[in-house]
Amino acid sequence: MYFNLFFEAEPLATILIAREPTTVARQRIDFKVMVLVYKSLHRLAPPYLSDDCQLITDVGRRHLQSADVHTCTVPRTQPRLGDRSFGVAGPRLWNNLPVELRQQDICLTEFRRLLKTVLFR
Repeated sequence: MYFNLFFEAEPLATILIAREPTTVARQRIDFKVMVLVYKSLHRLAPPYLSDDCQLITDVGRRHLQSADVHTCTVPRTQPRLGDRSFGVAGPRLWNNLPVELRQQDICLTEFRRLLKTVLFR
């Protein structure tokens, strides 16, 4: 499909068309990261990834309310570059998922199917 970028009456349409691939790419990246977090929490990923994702129940000694919704611990970082690492970005994305997706009894194929409906709607 051809769009005339020099036509003055439709600058908003050209801006929206230019932004669309980046949002789709961002959603795909988030999908891949969340699947890796799922695999890490279920010990299906390599140990170097599984060590970065831990549930709050695995870390603390006391039973917290957040233990029932399977929340991950998010380490604190100072530089902005540290927020992009898997150990920080993965648990942060995981904690933003709906509670139904964070349950332990969901198999990988069911998790992927439900995650696609949440991200790509």
